[in-house]
Formats: sequence, C-alpha cells, structure tokens
Amino acid sequence: MRNFCFLFIVILWLCDPAFADDCPARLVTIRGESLSPLLHDGASVMMEPASCAGAVQRGDLVVFRTGARDLPVIKIAKAVPGDRFAVAADGTIHVNGENAHNSTGTPYTLPPSSRAVLESYQRNYKGVLPAGTYLLLGDGANGTIDSTRIGLIHRSDFIMVGGQP
Repeated sequence: MRNFCFLFIVILWLCDPAFADDCPARLVTIRGESLSPLLHDGASVMMEPASCAGAVQRGDLVVFRTGARDLPVIKIAKAVPGDRFAVAADGTIHVNGENAHNSTGTPYTLPPSSRAVLESYQRNYKGVLPAGTYLLLGDGANGTIDSTRIGLIHRSDFIMVGGQP
C-alpha cells in the first residue's frame, strides 16, 4: 500500500470524455493528508481542466504532474508569476514580503535540511517567480511533496485548477 503521507488525488470523471472539449468541471477526491486541516482525506472539490482555466490566483487548488510521483498531486498556489518569494534565515517562507501561512494561520517554516531547493530558485531568479511558474504548497506548515521539495511548478504541468476551497 502506498504511503499516504503525501497527497494524491483520484479524478472522477463526471461526464462522458467525449465532451472534454466543453471543459466541464470534474470532481476531484483528495487522497492523503497534506492538505489537512484545510481538506481531509476523502474530501471532494470541483475543478476544471487546466487547459480551460483562466489565470491561477493565490489560494487556488492545482492538480499537477511531477516526476517525483506516479500519481498527480494537488496543492495550493501560494505565489504566482511576478510575486516575490524568499526563504528567511529562520526557514519561514515569505511571499511579497509577508509570511506565507497555511489555513490555520501557521507560517510555513522549513527545517534547515529542507531549504535548499527553494533557496536555489530564490538565488537563480533573484526572488521573483518567472512567467509560467508557481509556488505550490500543501497545508502542512513544514512542507510535503510540493515546491519545498521539487521546486517551482510550471503551468504546463497543471492538469486541473480549482478556486479557493
């Protein structure tokens, strides 16, 4: 059985795939606890195909592909292209000069061993998210399989997008 420490999703197609061009919203069922306490294992949210979605906003849910996992992953957009981001000396993640927080108001704080990926992007991009890239985080304040481990995520890897839960 797979380790459910990470958040996986199961996409339940609610309509005939022949109508995919119409871009119907689809129900996405959360599997895992990395979006908890915002969304728990088994919760469902409506999302639309990324190809149909408009601009992704801070706080939107995003389902994306990653080479780190066989199954798609769902996270929260915490920073969008053009936003400033940084990992402070104490490990807190800042977006546009403010601490980034999870749904309970707890600041995202990375232990020293988990800072290297985002610090590298911070140096390489001078602390500004480039066009087409997003900082996607789980709701756990210490990181999960998200941008803290796999880096910034490009829009081309998005599968589904949903508004703020």
